Amino acid sequence: MKYSLPLKHNGTNFGRVGVETDGMWARIDAEAAESSALTRLWLCTEFGRVRLGVMEPEGGTLRLRRRIALKELPKNIENGWGELDVGWERVRGDAVEVEDAILARNIHRAEELWIRRNGDGFELAAEYAGRNGFALIPAFTVSRTVRIDGRDCGAITFDRRGRIVRG
Repeated sequence: MKYSLPLKHNGTNFGRVGVETDGMWARIDAEAAESSALTRLWLCTEFGRVRLGVMEPEGGTLRLRRRIALKELPKNIENGWGELDVGWERVRGDAVEVEDAILARNIHRAEELWIRRNGDGFELAAEYAGRNGFALIPAFTVSRTVRIDGRDCGAITFDRRGRIVRG
């Protein structure tokens, strides 16, 4: 499986890190704009963090390549990497259609949501402590917690027609 994650410092993106799993191993390939600062790279998820190493200058950029055992990485055993903030896009609530009328009304009022599309439908996430409260509150009992851009969010899975997919 391949993941591409942003490199962030104080909430600002400054590069990318690719993570590719292969059997019991993960290959890490990180690249960022060259800097005079010593850049130690950590992989952080809601399940923990692990130090990957120090990025080194290479051809006008900073680079880190490493192979690491999957058992050393923070993860949720049942779900592999768990809920990394991979593939989520910001979306306004009025751009999302769901079947449930009460939930749709809340979603359409939301200014900031995240969506992650998959072949069978999509996942929709909202920050628990959003400006106008948790936009997905009518379906809170079927939501799960994810971290997106360092924020605690509730996410719900929907099928292609906008119906909630349970468990």
